[in-house]
Amino acid sequence: MKIKNLELKNPAILAPMEGVNSEAFIRLCAEKNAGIVSTQAIEKKEEIKFYDLKKLQKIVHKAGSKLSFQIMTNKTETALEIIKEVEPYVDIIDFNFGCPLKKTLGEKKGGYLLLYPHLIERLLEPIIKESKKPITIKIRLGFDKERETFLEIGKLAEKIGVSAISLHARYVSDGYRGKADWEKIKLLKKQIKIPVIGNGDITKAGQAKMLIEQKYCDGVMIGREAKINPVIFQQIKEAIENKKEKTITNQKKLMKQFLEYYLEQERKNIHQAQDHLSWLVSRHKKAKEIKKAIRETKEFEEIKLIIDNM
Repeated sequence: MKIKNLELKNPAILAPMEGVNSEAFIRLCAEKNAGIVSTQAIEKKEEIKFYDLKKLQKIVHKAGSKLSFQIMTNKTETALEIIKEVEPYVDIIDFNFGCPLKKTLGEKKGGYLLLYPHLIERLLEPIIKESKKPITIKIRLGFDKERETFLEIGKLAEKIGVSAISLHARYVSDGYRGKADWEKIKLLKKQIKIPVIGNGDITKAGQAKMLIEQKYCDGVMIGREAKINPVIFQQIKEAIENKKEKTITNQKKLMKQFLEYYLEQERKNIHQAQDHLSWLVSRHKKAKEIKKAIRETKEFEEIKLIIDNM
C-alpha cells in the first residue's frame, strides 16, 4: 500500500487514540509491524511537547514504520503553526474529523465538521498547498444517519489533493456503540481513487485480510484491539502474506516490553503505565486479579514483580 510517495511495509495502521498513544505504546506497535503509527490528536501548538518527535521518528523509522501526526482543529492558521513545528520529524499529517466527544463537538471541531463539508475544504486547501508531507484525513459516515456526508467528503478530499482517507464506519452520534458498517467503506472505495483505510470493529487478522482482499479498502486502521493486543499488526501482515507460522500473543512478554520502553521515557506517570498494562493483560486467564494488583501499586518496581510472577 502506498500513500502518495510512501511505501508501507504493512497496510495495518495504528489509530490515533487520546490517552493511549504514548511514545512507549507507539514504539511497541511500530516494532510489532504497524505500517503507520500515529500520535493522539493535538489541538494546539503547546501540546506538541507531549512528544519528543525527533527521538520518536528515529525509533519508528528503525522499526520500519511511518510516523503520522494527527491534528484536530477548525482553524487553518492553528494547523499551519503546528505543521511548521512538526513537519521535519513526521511522515504524514493527519486531520481528525471524526471525534465524537461532547467537548470537541461543542468547540465545533472533530466530528462536528462532517456537517459542513465546505468548511473541511476551506480548512485543508491552503494546508495541502503549503505542506511538503502527505495530508490524510480521518472521518466517520456523517454526523448521524440523516446527515450522511462521507461520500461527499471523500470526493471533495480527492479533488483538493488529500493523499488518503480513513473511514470509521459509524456515525458521530453512535460514539462507539453498535456495529461498524463495513459495506459503507466498500462504497467509498468504489467512488474514489485515493487509498481508503477501513476502521471500526476490526479485531482479527482474518477480518483485515478479507477487507483488503475483497477490496473493501486498501488498508485497515486498528484502535481498541491494538490496546489489548499490539501483536495484531504482525498477525495481519502474516495473514496477508499467507504465512504458515502464526505469531501467538504473549501477554507477559508484551507487558515487560512496554514497561521497559515506558521507563525509558522522561515523563513517568505510573497511572498511565497502569492503564496500558491493564489493557495488555485483558485476555490473560488471571486478568482480573493481575489488573487489581497492578492498580494497587505505587512504585514501578512493584509492577515489575507482578509481571515477573505472572
